[in-house]
Amino acid sequence: MDLSCLHLGYYLASWGMMRGSSFLFHHTNAMHYQRVVEVVEQHNDQMRGFDVPDYLDSDRKQVLDAAWADLSSALLPEGGQSLTLVSKVMMGVWGCVPSFDTYFRSTFRILGETTAERRAFNQVGADALRHLSEFYYQHADEVETVRCRFRTWDMNTGQPTRRSMTRAKVLDVYGFQTSFVSR
Repeated sequence: MDLSCLHLGYYLASWGMMRGSSFLFHHTNAMHYQRVVEVVEQHNDQMRGFDVPDYLDSDRKQVLDAAWADLSSALLPEGGQSLTLVSKVMMGVWGCVPSFDTYFRSTFRILGETTAERRAFNQVGADALRHLSEFYYQHADEVETVRCRFRTWDMNTGQPTRRSMTRAKVLDVYGFQTSFVSR
């Protein structure tokens, strides 16, 4: 548990989730993440393997929503802005949804053709997931090429595994990089 809490805290800090004005910076320490690690373990079996093709399945979407709500409550027990924070944890743990950070959302807002499509990325809701699913299927060949080229790495051996990067991670990298480079 100690090691898991430290890994999670370091991961979040590396992504800027513990900046000076944040709840995590001011009101938490490594023990805060015990509940988060418990929530991850509670949802792990159902969330493992969850990826873009599952976004339109209403039963799978309910599983995602439950994990989201539990993670949000564990990370920010007093409430607060959870979109980027929770999506970063879900990306880091399960690779199931892109990190809905400033750059990612900026890219997909630009790609939106209507006001509703641009607003969809204010939350990880059914509309955003539908748009991401459509984007994936329009670019499936490229996404699959990228994800199969890059493997996950085994922490013990330092070698690549047989597991490919998730589709959601490829969309995450695309969304982040596109807006980051153009700024």
